Amino acid sequence: MTSENSFAVLSIISGLNWLLLILFPTCLLVRRLTLYGTVALLSLCYFLLMWKTNYLFVTQGLSSYQAYKTVLGIDNLVLAGWAHYLAFDLLVGLYINKISEANSLSRWLVVPIMVTTYFLGPIGFLAFLVVKTVTTNIKSFFHEL
Repeated sequence: MTSENSFAVLSIISGLNWLLLILFPTCLLVRRLTLYGTVALLSLCYFLLMWKTNYLFVTQGLSSYQAYKTVLGIDNLVLAGWAHYLAFDLLVGLYINKISEANSLSRWLVVPIMVTTYFLGPIGFLAFLVVKTVTTNIKSFFHEL
């Protein structure tokens, strides 16, 4: 399988998992599938790609912008970086779902945040932090009345 095909397969698997997280946010099976299935698979892919390219145990040489540019020119390392990105974004999605449920955040607020996290990672997480903080403060304000 080529790197381009692998990229597409990992993207599809991740995208389908995001769809499940959005449609069934409180389903324990979906959460377990996400963590122990998709995130574990992406992590394994990352490990194998790093091992294959002999970058698994590199502890130096990635401390400059130029070094990163060089590394990102290597096909398998680009794919490894993509697997890394997909895995961590899914972990953030799991966190958002769990904390949203615990704080009884409206799904009307959470779904756009999940979509933003899927496409823009940290921007979605930042939106979640803002929404959670604001809604929690509003709830506590009215609770005290």
